[in-house]
Amino acid sequence: MGATQSQQTPKDPQRLANYLWTVADATARAHGFEFSQGSEQHMRTLIANGVAVLAKNGYLNDHERVAKSVQDAVRYVEIMVQSSPKLKLAAPAAGTQLLHEDDFVGAQARFCPCFPFC
Repeated sequence: MGATQSQQTPKDPQRLANYLWTVADATARAHGFEFSQGSEQHMRTLIANGVAVLAKNGYLNDHERVAKSVQDAVRYVEIMVQSSPKLKLAAPAAGTQLLHEDDFVGAQARFCPCFPFC
């Protein structure tokens, strides 16, 4: 997440939210997971709230804060993956596994507080 990425990060709130979602989704997929419909909605809401806080505080043009938010979105998903009971299976089923709402809630307890998301 170097300077190149922070320079390419959108400054428009909706575009930034979409970018953060794309990063979160790619992180999950890189670990062999996808978001269930419910956990996707929770994650999108967390992202939207975080972007709203950045915008409200005038930080959309602050490359360091935006880059940190991108890193934190990745960290949140990684916590979801690490705490997912599916990861603890001795022989996980082939293919992609789902991250569910309980994975989201469990990660939230370990992640928050974390500006600007919670």
